Amino acid sequence: MDLFPPPDSLPIIPKSLLDDLYVMSSLGTLSLLTTFGTLAAVAYQYLRGYRNHADQLLVPILQLLVVDFLQALGFTLSWHWVRTGSILAPTAICTCQGILINFGDVANALCILFIALETLYRYKYGRQPSRRTDYSIALGIFGIAFTMTIIGPIQHGKKYYVRVNAVVSTSSQRVYDRLIRV
Repeated sequence: MDLFPPPDSLPIIPKSLLDDLYVMSSLGTLSLLTTFGTLAAVAYQYLRGYRNHADQLLVPILQLLVVDFLQALGFTLSWHWVRTGSILAPTAICTCQGILINFGDVANALCILFIALETLYRYKYGRQPSRRTDYSIALGIFGIAFTMTIIGPIQHGKKYYVRVNAVVSTSSQRVYDRLIRV
C-alpha cells in the first residue's frame, strides 16, 4: 500500500504530538462513556414516557446524543495511533476516523438547528410539531449529514482524509470540495 508522505502521514509520532494524542484519546473515551450513559438514561425516560406523550424535545436531544456518541467514537480511534506510534494515511482506520468526526461536525450543527427551530415553533405557535414530523426531520438530518460526509470519500476514495496535526481530517487539497458542500 502506498502511504502519503509527511505531513499527510506521520511514520513516527514526536513526543509532543503523542502527548496531545493521549489527551485527545482520553477525552474522547470519557466523552464516549458519559454520552453513552446519558443516552441510555434519556432513552429510558423517553421509552418509559412514550405512552404518556413524553416531551418531544427528547427526540432532537436523543439525536444529538447519538451524534455526539459517534463523534466521540471517532476520537477514541486515536488510541490506534497511540498504539502504533504513527498516523498513516490512506488507511481504513484513517478513513473511518475522518468519516465519524466529519459526520459528527455536520450532524451536530444540524441537530442544534433542529432544536432551535422546534423551540421557536413551540413558543411562537404554542404547540408541538407531531411526532411524525419530529421523526421525519430527525431521519432527514441523519440523511443529509451522512450524504455530506460520504461525498468526498466517494469522489476521492481513501485519499480524501489525511493527518492534520493530531487528528484525521480533510486533505488540504480537498478543502474546496468541502467548502462547496457547506
